[in-house]
Amino acid sequence: MTRITFIAYLACTDNTYVQVADLFGNALSKHFGGATVSKQRGYWADDGQEYRELYAGDVNIETVAAIHLQVLAEYEERAITLLRETAKIVVRELSLTAKHLHIECHHSEAMHTDISITA
Repeated sequence: MTRITFIAYLACTDNTYVQVADLFGNALSKHFGGATVSKQRGYWADDGQEYRELYAGDVNIETVAAIHLQVLAEYEERAITLLRETAKIVVRELSLTAKHLHIECHHSEAMHTDISITA
């Protein structure tokens, strides 16, 4: 069954990562059945939101929450809206300095395999 896979990145701190993960994980799971949030190290040029051949801005290094979500294709817009709304809530509630939420969308398929061991 065709699905849309989202990977969204939100800057946070080492101290706020677990709270960020919990807020996103709970909100997305209630609407779509589950999500995964991992802690990553992000590198961003100050002018990285522009399209250039070479970026002159300083490179910033920060802790990033990488939010992984997969939904049925018909829920794509709903998922994007929820990712954006949740990011705004997270930034406000945790007083984060993040200014951007980076969202990537990929068409994908999912396979769930029961790997439980039976006697």
